[in-house]
Amino acid sequence: MLTQGANVLDGPLAWSLNSWRDRSAAQQPLYHDQPALEQALAYLRQAPALVSRQSISLLTALLAQAQQGRAFVLQGGDCAEGFTQTDQAALNRFVQLLQQMSQLLTRGVQRPVIKIGRLAGQYAKPRSSDIETRDGLSLPVYRGDIVNQAEFRAAARRADPQRLLAAYAHSAATLRDIRTLQGFMDSDGLCDQALFISHEALLLEYEQALTRQQDDGCWFNQSTHLPWIGLRTAQPDGAHVEYLRGVSNPVAVKVGAETSASALLQLIEQLNPHNQPGRLTLIHRMGAALLEQHLGPLIDAVEHAGARVLWLCDPMHGNTRTLPCGTKTRAFDDILAEIETAFVVHARHGSVLGGLHLELTAEAVTECLGGPGQLQPEDLHRCYLSKVDPRLNGEQALALAQHLSRMPPCR
Repeated sequence: MLTQGANVLDGPLAWSLNSWRDRSAAQQPLYHDQPALEQALAYLRQAPALVSRQSISLLTALLAQAQQGRAFVLQGGDCAEGFTQTDQAALNRFVQLLQQMSQLLTRGVQRPVIKIGRLAGQYAKPRSSDIETRDGLSLPVYRGDIVNQAEFRAAARRADPQRLLAAYAHSAATLRDIRTLQGFMDSDGLCDQALFISHEALLLEYEQALTRQQDDGCWFNQSTHLPWIGLRTAQPDGAHVEYLRGVSNPVAVKVGAETSASALLQLIEQLNPHNQPGRLTLIHRMGAALLEQHLGPLIDAVEHAGARVLWLCDPMHGNTRTLPCGTKTRAFDDILAEIETAFVVHARHGSVLGGLHLELTAEAVTECLGGPGQLQPEDLHRCYLSKVDPRLNGEQALALAQHLSRMPPCR
């Protein structure tokens, strides 16, 4: 059985809101104007919470149901939100897309679907390098609108603390728009329209500033319902794991083909020492070619430890390829193949695949190959809008859900 840990707020592994600062923190921007950064963080510490403790706790309870095979999770949205995405009509199209996909998936998995948007906070992106070089000029890499601008100019690439405030304001505006839709996430249960939000908890200064202590002593990150950690920041002894282990939100962590069973068990022990149902989600992202070989041993290790986790499949990141012209893309068939294989591998190892984690948009972008329109490499230039990673368009996303609604392993 998984060993039971002490309360993270006391004992030898005592946690505090600042304890992450004693650990190595990867993927953090370098701010040159420290007074401006401190001023922005001071404002955020006093700003109203974006989501309620009650809605966070509701999601934990629903994820526990998914963990038990009684519900299914559809988590999807932009690779990296932009500050220009403030069109309520576009937001409505996105919410409608998740709703249509959930209706299709319900037929296949024969379970209610919990909808979680990569939304209202997904403004930061981890990058493989700190520097980008073009034509002999090297500048800081674009890290998402919360940090800097994508335009390749020195002034645009400078980390700007004011963008932290803009991220908060845009998140609040998006949530206000969503709350005008029926059901949102403050519902008392999983109604047909309920929607929760999530983002990668990458910028620790921002996440800390929006983490609030409740009357019972519990700490909640009230910028989102479900914060997660990506592969590049999932070190068991790293700052991101240290930060997230102390908040009472449900949390998630990405798992790759290179993740060892021992490292995964360390992460589970750190992030869910009390083995609480609904607390911890593992999102595997391995690629269609590697999942068959690498996922099974990790499932076996988790099952042997008696760890209560929810498994999601991210079929996007392991299937990214770069074309000879330099364009990043993904193939619809690879995405579908990884999902199909994930259902089979989980069933073979006595586990349950509890959901999907997708990068998608309702807009008619041309970023991923294949799908109903049979997009070819020469088609991608027509409407390639993503600043970072390619997304399924609305037609491709619905086709994916339609296919899964008819796939026997889903049932």
